Amino acid sequence: MALRHLVPALVGGLLLLAPRLGAQDATGTIAGRVVDSTTQQPVGSVNIVVQGTQRGALSRDDGSFIISGVPAGTHSVRASRIGFAPQVREVAVAAGGTIAVQFYLARQA
Repeated sequence: MALRHLVPALVGGLLLLAPRLGAQDATGTIAGRVVDSTTQQPVGSVNIVVQGTQRGALSRDDGSFIISGVPAGTHSVRASRIGFAPQVREVAVAAGGTIAVQFYLARQA
């Protein structure tokens, strides 16, 4: 008898979660590499940020980076590190997809 009273509450709870589950699918991933524009060598410890979001990453020693959970749409992505001029790239992130971006940073005094 008590189970019959729980079913409507469980169904209602699942319906409340449904929009949130769908929203998770509306994100993608930005992956790429950062290299020195002169030497073509990888640059580590570069701060890569999807502007206007809380998403970002630091490039690894091999210059690679991955930013997941990026909302689908067009975004400005900024790469910056002391000693290099920052660079901004426009990227189009598809829901469930991965977009590849390569940054070529120029040394700066």
